[in-house]
Amino acid sequence: MSSRNHQTPVLKSVVRGLRVLRAVERSADGKQLSELSAILGIGKSTVLRLLRTLVAEGALVHEPTTGRYRPNLASWLSLLPFFGPARSFLAAMQEELGRLAEAAQATAIIALPDESRTHILATISAAPSAPVYVDPEPFGQGALPLHAAASGKCYLAHLPATELNQYLASGLERMTQYTITSSARLRSELRRVRQQGYAVTAHEAVRGAPGLAVPLRDSAGAVVGGLTLLVVADDVRDRGWMAHLPPLREAAERLRELLTYDSWRAWAESAGRSDLPLPSAWDTADPGFGDGATPHVRSVSRMIRLMVMLFRHPEGVSVSEFASQRHVSKMTAFRLLNTLAAEGNVQQDAPEGRYRVSPLLWLRMAPMLRSAASVTAVTEQLLGRLAALTGATACLAFPDREKRTTIAYYYVLPSAPICWHPERLSPPPPLHATAAGKCYLAGQSRLEIDSYIKDGLAALTSNTITTRSRLLRELSDVRKRGYAVTHEETAIGASALAVPVPDGSGAVVAGLVVVPVIQSITEAYVRRWLPELREAADRTSSLLVGDWREELRRPD
Repeated sequence: MSSRNHQTPVLKSVVRGLRVLRAVERSADGKQLSELSAILGIGKSTVLRLLRTLVAEGALVHEPTTGRYRPNLASWLSLLPFFGPARSFLAAMQEELGRLAEAAQATAIIALPDESRTHILATISAAPSAPVYVDPEPFGQGALPLHAAASGKCYLAHLPATELNQYLASGLERMTQYTITSSARLRSELRRVRQQGYAVTAHEAVRGAPGLAVPLRDSAGAVVGGLTLLVVADDVRDRGWMAHLPPLREAAERLRELLTYDSWRAWAESAGRSDLPLPSAWDTADPGFGDGATPHVRSVSRMIRLMVMLFRHPEGVSVSEFASQRHVSKMTAFRLLNTLAAEGNVQQDAPEGRYRVSPLLWLRMAPMLRSAASVTAVTEQLLGRLAALTGATACLAFPDREKRTTIAYYYVLPSAPICWHPERLSPPPPLHATAAGKCYLAGQSRLEIDSYIKDGLAALTSNTITTRSRLLRELSDVRKRGYAVTHEETAIGASALAVPVPDGSGAVVAGLVVVPVIQSITEAYVRRWLPELREAADRTSSLLVGDWREELRRPD
């Protein structure tokens, strides 16, 4: 990857944590412990420690009934400010592929190695306007070993000798009768790829789909994957491949330009990231570590916190800044940043020495980003319908990272001259002062509730609950009736009705809320709108267990 030549060694636990996270995120149904152990070739006990850490940090959720780990939708929604720039970035990539596909009348694919560095992933692609073409979808989940794909050969040809030796030692899987399965023959092929600057496959992955690829490089010049053209042909020699090589190389160079930070910054600035800022608590939360039989992995926890910090600061952070804010040594900070750079998640600005999120990260996350974009589209649809029906602001609200305040990660305002705007309430309100927060607290254990109360119950208005006994009674009522209300407890003039939103394990993780103004939440109001809220909450819960595409097919 882009920093394989760094002298500072990478943190193996962080590399493993990132690969576990990617493997889970790429799976629509989630992954079980045994599956992840087999895919990554890592012992179950090590994978379990990594999974526990990623769950504790909010990156993943665990379903006890199935034993599966899935991406945490709350973490996706917290990245909403970046979805616009990321989609613009990927659209520019897609446009470049589209032009190439039409000119060559072949399927154009950007392919990257998977998290195990053994198979190739088609991250984004474009098909030609032809009735018969190669569909890369079957290869999208890493079905092709690197040595059987033209892009994979480009990647292997530029690996350090030790890493190439490790790949060869694992054995060369045969896909067709034409697949190279001899280490000596593959080494010779890779030398030729390095010398000529391109790779070909002649039915080595699938019969009838030969390929031509050139290396795809990041902004530092390191080979991170390949740009491939696939055609439908019985004999590759009849297609005049070399005529496509110059435009293929030109397209790869333009894609490299798109992978620079300056390009990403232009999209980020044009999108105006202020529409939904990340909560500051994500920047200051103090990591907690388990001390049971399966303790958390401290370096992985720090890695997650560092990535959140980088997302919050698109201008980048220096080693000193991260070390100071996280109370770690500069060497620890440097090793974390170096590891993230080696894995293609961040890149360093040479003149300033600052580390920033790499555009390559969004390219690698393209398949997940499409699903996450679908989630936000469905969420907007549900909230928009609620706002239109009730004439009130509709919100999907989660507790912040410290589980102290309520964050309206997504909301829709009604078309009314007077409405409640969640962004205007700063700082974020405490859980006990909001209907969504009450739903969340009511779903927690008594120990967790007591821990919340011991820090005090701040008053936002004269109606806010500020005593332990009253809050406990209120939460008991919320559990019994299945909804929560506030009567001007967050802000004068605004009341709220909320229902809990559970995740796939049944644990309450959020609240779905409508907030009318100049209107009390009466029993009649509850009877009128509670069924609508519960139906929307049920559909939102289905998003939290990964049924995103199915949700999109449902009619209004």
